[in-house]
Amino acid sequence: MIHVNLLSFAQIETCIHESAMTTEQAFETVSKIIFDRACQLIVGGNPAFDSEKCLFHIEMVMQEWGYKSAVVAEYCDSVKEENDIMREMGIE
Repeated sequence: MIHVNLLSFAQIETCIHESAMTTEQAFETVSKIIFDRACQLIVGGNPAFDSEKCLFHIEMVMQEWGYKSAVVAEYCDSVKEENDIMREMGIE
């Protein structure tokens, strides 16, 4: 999990410094990458628990830094909903 977070924040820094992207857009871009991977896992019948944790962590950091994104919130909610279904089936 820590590795995923560090990689994600490295991607955010790269996005910010290598383009005219705002910090909020960078968070959204990294969240999209994590969300896309979570979707691949879920479609393959696997849980995406680490992706869920990472997305919620990104959302928390955004809020701490004074940002709010409906896009990131939707990614969080969507992955959590799918993971909750797997949890109900006993997949941990």
